[in-house]
Amino acid sequence: MRDRVGLTFRARIRKCRESDLPQLEWYGMHWADRQLIRRAFRRTASGHVRMLVADADGHPVGQVWIDLTAKSGKGIGVLWALRVHPMFRGKGLGERMMLAAERVVRSKGLRWAEIGVDPGDRRAKNFYRRLGYARANAVGRSTTSWRRPDGKRVRLAFKHDILRKPVGKANGVTRVR
Repeated sequence: MRDRVGLTFRARIRKCRESDLPQLEWYGMHWADRQLIRRAFRRTASGHVRMLVADADGHPVGQVWIDLTAKSGKGIGVLWALRVHPMFRGKGLGERMMLAAERVVRSKGLRWAEIGVDPGDRRAKNFYRRLGYARANAVGRSTTSWRRPDGKRVRLAFKHDILRKPVGKANGVTRVR
């Protein structure tokens, strides 16, 4: 006989706070990304980026970041860094986070939400397609670097397929608050 325990939780999606940053390392799983997470958070002060977290009893168990300015001239909000803590996956949290991110994009008068996905990640592609995203006939290339807490320099260069979804009508003017 196997003992089973069901996990029931309530999560609230909200803006990320500075006090969330250490918890976004998820007990060491993402310790090497500390500087990258803090760099994104600093951009929230200017309004260029919005970071959302799924808060389950005071602990961020999911996140999605939204760049509101990189492609705002084209009416696009760029989503990235969607992740859900492994213990909380498969419960609809990723979908709810994406919908919340799309509402942010729409509220800024942008017409499209865009996300890059690894070309070989079929699971992620299927997830985004189920939410209405389609390939934008574009391949993105990104390079970023940061320093890990142990001082080692990390540099990532990657290629991703661009998926887009219409999220609303812009009224002719793209505003970012």
